[in-house]
Amino acid sequence: MWYLSSETAKFFPARFHKERRRLVRAWIELHRDELMADWQLALEGQQLFNIEPHQVMRP
Repeated sequence: MWYLSSETAKFFPARFHKERRRLVRAWIELHRDELMADWQLALEGQQLFNIEPHQVMRP
């Protein structure tokens, strides 16, 4: 299991390969506002918004 800090986008503990961590951090940056809005909704016990998943581009 891993945990993610919403403020720093760091993994605890870091068990992902470096490339996967990089991809997740990039996704977080793209969706930071949505993630923080969902976090607030979760704290208030409300329904969360859907956030687009990361799409891996295959060569």
